[in-house]
Amino acid sequence: MQALSGTHTRRVDLGTTKVFHLKHWDGMGDPRKLKVIAEIIDRYGRDPRIAEQAVAILRQSGVQPRDYLGQQAALLAWVQNNIYYIN
Repeated sequence: MQALSGTHTRRVDLGTTKVFHLKHWDGMGDPRKLKVIAEIIDRYGRDPRIAEQAVAILRQSGVQPRDYLGQQAALLAWVQNNIYYIN
């Protein structure tokens, strides 16, 4: 896979779930980690499936279209309750 900010990435096969291992993550400082995260967002954040998922989450939560703080809270709550992160 193409490197993210000079880091080596390796795809981890978990079936339909896409997971990438960043080999040197533990040795990176916070500014470099943020740069890698920003690159991931730039690279994959425009995927229409992400927008569809976000809209579905917001509709389920009942947040109004221009309630931006409510939208942020609903998306954060969804991530906290549905995404399992291992550092």
